[in-house]
Amino acid sequence: MAPYLTPEKETSLIAVDECSVRLETRLRKVVAEKGSKPVITSEKTYSKGVSIIGGITGTRMLIWDVIEARANTEHFMNFLDTVNGNYGRFFPEEELNMIVDNALYHHSKKTKKKAKDLKINLHFQPSHSPFLNAAEEIWRQLREFLRCRLFKTIELLREAITEFFVINNTLNINVASYLT
Repeated sequence: MAPYLTPEKETSLIAVDECSVRLETRLRKVVAEKGSKPVITSEKTYSKGVSIIGGITGTRMLIWDVIEARANTEHFMNFLDTVNGNYGRFFPEEELNMIVDNALYHHSKKTKKKAKDLKINLHFQPSHSPFLNAAEEIWRQLREFLRCRLFKTIELLREAITEFFVINNTLNINVASYLT
């Protein structure tokens, strides 16, 4: 077991991951009366999405951010600032340990410098091993929550995502158990 996974240090362990959610405005299947033409109107006729960056610690979703673009280095560095501001103030003496996947922007020089400046240790998962990151389970639950729902706008999708995190403030997930 790595030294940062001891029970008294578990609070400083944050599993971070990104997820994309699509706003599908095209209907694929619908239930309608026989002989009628099912119609659901939407403001746009294309597929647009959002990216979500989230961090989980212990059994709580610590912080999350919805971005109306693909996640990149700048978004991730802003997320590091947010984590440091919201979490670091409670544990100013501790270095934070963040489990991340191997996305290119996690490995960038800017990201590594920013993390070092904020006293955040980045721990990279082995390639092709999403099952080692507890945040992946959150995204599975989010997709299940959003399944079979049609959102006419990005704002409605964003509201549904916020609703999910409000409802699921306490999660049935132990971050350390994903690594042992």
